[in-house]
Amino acid sequence: AVTDKWVRTGMALDGGADLVLELPTVWSTASAERFASGAMAILGATGVVDTLSFGSECGDIAPLLALAHCLNSPEFSQTLRRELRPKRSFAQCRRQAAAQLLGEQTAALLDTPNNNLGTEYLRFLPPNMEAVTIPRQGAGHDSVAERDGFPSASLLRQHLRSGDVTS
Repeated sequence: AVTDKWVRTGMALDGGADLVLELPTVWSTASAERFASGAMAILGATGVVDTLSFGSECGDIAPLLALAHCLNSPEFSQTLRRELRPKRSFAQCRRQAAAQLLGEQTAALLDTPNNNLGTEYLRFLPPNMEAVTIPRQGAGHDSVAERDGFPSASLLRQHLRSGDVTS
C-alpha cells in the first residue's frame, strides 16, 4: 500500500464507495484460500452484499465456478491425497489433481493470481450471493511493465516512490 488504511478509506469513500471493510490481519496475510474465506465470511455477515464482482485473467465465471465446485468436492480431496508427494509444492499437487478431474485447460486457470483468488472467493460464496468477474487488463501481477496502456500496481508504486507522479 502506498498510504495508510485511513487515507485509503477516505479515498474510497470520496470515490463513491458506500462501505469500506477491513479484513483482519489473520486473513489478509494468509494464503488465497484463507484470504477468500475470511473476506467472504465478512461480506456474508453484513447482509447487504448480494453480488461479488472481481477481476480475473480469464474474465469468464463459468470455468472458475467449475474449479470452485471441484476444489470443494470429496473427489478432489481424494485425488489430491494421491498427488501429494515429496519435492512437489502443494500448488503443483493441487493443480495436477484439478487437471485429472477437469482437464488441463481448466486447471491451468489456477496458474494466474487473479483466477486463483477468484476461484477461492467462489469456493466460499454465501448461498444468497451471486458472482461476476470482469477481465483483468494490462500488465500482470507484480510486473514492472505496462501493457496495452495499463501499468501494474507494482509499476505505479515504483513511480510514486521515485517521486514520478506524471507517468
